Amino acid sequence: MRFLFFIFLLLSSPSFGLTLGNPVDCEIGKSCWLVNYVDHDNGKDWRDYMCFKQSYNKHQGTDIALDTLASMHKGVNVVAAADGVVKAVRKDMDDLGLSASEESLKGRACGNAVVLLHEDGWETMYCHMMRFSIPVSPGDRVKKGQKLGLIGLSGKTEFPHLHLTVRHLGEVIDPFTAGKVGPSCEAKNTTKGLWDDVTTKMFTYTSPAVYLKGFSAHPIQSFIARKKGFIKNPLSVQSPAIVFGADIIGLHPGDKIKMQIAGPDEKILIAKDFAVDKYKIRKFQFIGIKRADDKNWPIGEYRGTVSIYRKDQWIEYPSFKTKITK
Repeated sequence: MRFLFFIFLLLSSPSFGLTLGNPVDCEIGKSCWLVNYVDHDNGKDWRDYMCFKQSYNKHQGTDIALDTLASMHKGVNVVAAADGVVKAVRKDMDDLGLSASEESLKGRACGNAVVLLHEDGWETMYCHMMRFSIPVSPGDRVKKGQKLGLIGLSGKTEFPHLHLTVRHLGEVIDPFTAGKVGPSCEAKNTTKGLWDDVTTKMFTYTSPAVYLKGFSAHPIQSFIARKKGFIKNPLSVQSPAIVFGADIIGLHPGDKIKMQIAGPDEKILIAKDFAVDKYKIRKFQFIGIKRADDKNWPIGEYRGTVSIYRKDQWIEYPSFKTKITK
């Protein structure tokens, strides 16, 4: 049985002729996050290489996201994952995402992009880059780690991210497995993949993860938080409320989200649990407590925390802190 399984892996995986580095100049899990993976289901459903649903139907790449549009505008480099030759470039699309007209997105879902050719029939494609940020041209030779552009919001996308597609002889390859897509996700996580050793350690499977969190004095609208982020110290002793919000990646049915706010004396001001009934690639959640009319908030440090319950255990994430000074 083991022999047959080994033969299956050999037949389903191309030769390891390409080694990839991190295609983004940011720190995974701190300033950028793995959000979506290659879809391994050939039908109407979708499954990532771990057989979960951190993907969507017919998704052909790996998505590495920024937390906000503000982070995008600071400039985050997209770099060549391997030595190659530039095959094609597009650099003039506006960073409008799905706000762009359907007509302008036809045949241009990848947005501003660079396609690199590598040896032995390998190809990498880098999508959704910022308008006019691409410094290379067709025919240029590039080195691993060389800048190709900036993460943007061009093409068919809802959030700023890099979409990286890897192909071998024209067929989509999942860089986490070095295997072709489909017919199922079973046993796809048994190989090292195409990433180099350093990148493999960084690119651990992300599900779930908390990647945008902060405080506000008012109810939080997700689109505003995702656009501007959170003010560093938004609270005062007379804030009408203390609100804590977080963006969460990779939720599964049966998960539970626990959020709480603790005051300066470590007393829990509010704690709430939220049930998850379906797969969610990204979910924004917040809790809050109003100030009593006749009282001010105590001066000191306030902590917001998020925990996620999955498979009989709680996953704890670092708390987010803010201060009330006056």
